[in-house]
Amino acid sequence: MKRNDFHIGLEFWCGGKRWRCTDVGSRVVVAISLEPHEVVSVAVDPNDRSKRTEQRYMTADPSWLHGPPYAVVEHVFDEDSIEACTLERDEGSRIESGLEAREQEKKRFFELADRLADARDPEEQSRLKEELARMTFGE
Repeated sequence: MKRNDFHIGLEFWCGGKRWRCTDVGSRVVVAISLEPHEVVSVAVDPNDRSKRTEQRYMTADPSWLHGPPYAVVEHVFDEDSIEACTLERDEGSRIESGLEAREQEKKRFFELADRLADARDPEEQSRLKEELARMTFGE
C-alpha cells in the first residue's frame, strides 16, 4: 500500500495482524492493533506501599479501541512498513499468525505455571489457578 491509500478509520493488515488507522502524516501512518492484547493491572496495598499485586490477562474488549485518546498504544508505520500493509489478509499471514498466537499462548501458560509455583499468597495462588483454568478450559 501507499501512504495515500490510508485514511483515519481504515482497517488493514500488516505482519499478520489487523490494524486501524488513527492518523496519517506526511510520511507516516499511525494505527492501533485490533488484536487481543495483554492488560496489566497493579494494585498497591495502602497500608504497606512495598506490597504490590499484579494481575495480567488477555482481552479483546472493543472498549479499549475507542478514542482518541486510545487505551492501547498507537504504532507508527514508516514508509517501509506502509509498503508491507494490505487490505486483505493473505493465507501465509493466517497460518503464521495462528502459529505465533499458539506459541504466545503456550509461553503465557508456562509463565503463569511458574508464577503459581513461586506464589506464597493464597489469594495469588487462587487467582493464578483460575487464570490457568480459563486458558485450558475456556471461560
